[in-house]
Amino acid sequence: MFLIRLFQFLKGYVIIELYGGERERFLSICAARGIYTGRVEVSDTAFRIRLSLSDFLGLRDVFRKTRLKSRIVKRCGLPFMRKRFRKRWVFLAGAVFFAAFIGVMSSFVWTVEIEGELNVPEEEILSACRRAGIYPGARKSELAPLGELKEIILSEVGELTWAWVNLEGVRARVEVRERTIPGEVIDKSQPCRIGAACDGLIRSVTVKNGEAAVKPGDAVLAGETLISPYRSLGTDDMGNPVYSDKPVHALGEVRAVTWHVQSGEYPLYHTSRLRTGEKKTRYSLELFSKTVPLYIGGTGFEEYETKERRYELSAGGNFLGIAVVREEIEEVVVNCEELSYEAAVQLAKYDLEEKISAELMPGAILENEQLRTEETADGMIRVTLEMQFEQSIGVELQA
Repeated sequence: MFLIRLFQFLKGYVIIELYGGERERFLSICAARGIYTGRVEVSDTAFRIRLSLSDFLGLRDVFRKTRLKSRIVKRCGLPFMRKRFRKRWVFLAGAVFFAAFIGVMSSFVWTVEIEGELNVPEEEILSACRRAGIYPGARKSELAPLGELKEIILSEVGELTWAWVNLEGVRARVEVRERTIPGEVIDKSQPCRIGAACDGLIRSVTVKNGEAAVKPGDAVLAGETLISPYRSLGTDDMGNPVYSDKPVHALGEVRAVTWHVQSGEYPLYHTSRLRTGEKKTRYSLELFSKTVPLYIGGTGFEEYETKERRYELSAGGNFLGIAVVREEIEEVVVNCEELSYEAAVQLAKYDLEEKISAELMPGAILENEQLRTEETADGMIRVTLEMQFEQSIGVELQA
């Protein structure tokens, strides 16, 4: 059925309605001549069929014999499209130009997105990507292999322990991981090592299986091996250490002192934002990292909140660089209340403590903290919180 319809589309076909005359005789003649009529739709006064263009032109004598009157309902297929576009050559030329334009522009990177950063500023990672050759307008064919791009980004940003670049059409998605290493769920029958989840100064090492790779007083970096899966077998005749060939599932606890610093600027007042219920919606068009507003004028609100939704044009899961952005803008009223210096510092400390808590392992014990404050211009204060913890930093990692 598909091949028949494809063949009819290439040759062109018409959908016609036939009135009066001898309908049954007409259909019998078509069947005898091997003419495909499609699904016959019958009503009280007429019936509708589908005929190829050549069959329709060749059945005029049959219309006369069966005394049927015909009316073309619809013309379909390539011949009619060619005729239609011959009159609209500007539209056809525009479609061809647009397809060629998309093909050429798809050979460049137009959007760079960073995923996974927590404390490292996104601008710092984007700068490293630019030095690696990943930036809006970069030609994809001139990019270094993905493995080399990863090494360049890691060498530029020391706080990162892992990075990878994924090319999705004209979008480059850069995934990164910081120096706080999450543990993995590893089956107890599988070999693994105990690695450092973050930087620290070793305080104690308790080994249940495997071999200690560090000792109290050692400084370690995130990801460094703390307990090796290879057991020590002593030394050889030359005094060199000898280890077992078969790795084990390392077990143990490594406690270390870790230091965490967070800072920020905070106002000496508290603001609350109340929605009024007034809303506006506007659209904009993104073309290969350029934004074209599809609206005139501003929002008309002094203060507002925006919810954004993107509708991206993609093919095969690859972003083609064209998107429509819908913004829903809601008016808000801002109320400001003055805070005492002590209250502002306390609120800032709560915020900084929450940021530091995201860096800690379960069961961390606070040993020391130091809070520094200074007033800045425009009714702001800069608050810096330094905290020292003892915590278990060992996590199971692949051997």
